[in-house]
Amino acid sequence: MKPIGNTEDFVRRGKANVTTDPGMDKRVLDDSFAAMDETIAASGSRAAQKILQSRAMKLAGAAVLVMGLAIGALMGRDTWQSPGIQSVGKSQMAQVGPTTIYNLDYLTNAPKGSLADAYLTLVSATNGRER
Repeated sequence: MKPIGNTEDFVRRGKANVTTDPGMDKRVLDDSFAAMDETIAASGSRAAQKILQSRAMKLAGAAVLVMGLAIGALMGRDTWQSPGIQSVGKSQMAQVGPTTIYNLDYLTNAPKGSLADAYLTLVSATNGRER
C-alpha cells in the first residue's frame, strides 16, 4: 500500500485520535514551519540561479551591452568628427562668443523662456572674472 493509502487507512480506523500536550504541538508546528521555510528558500534560489544562468539571460545581457555601446557610439560620433572645444585666450574669447566656441549655435533659435534659452543665457553670461 502507498504511504497516502496508509495514512487514509490509519484515519479511517480511528487510530488518529491521539491526545498531545501543547508543548508537543508547538514543537511539531515549529519543525514544520522551519522545514517549509527551508524548502521555499532553497527552491527560490535555485529557480533564480537557473534563470540567471540560462542561455536567454546571457543573450539578453549581450544584447543590452551591444545596444549600450551602439547608443554611446552614436551619441559620441560628433566628438571625433568636429574640432570641439578649442583652447583660446581671453582676447579671442572676447572676439568670439561662447555659443560659437562650445558649438551652441543650434540653441540661438530657442523660444524665449524655454529650457534651451535658459541654458544658453547661463552659458553666455559673464562670471565677473573677465576684464
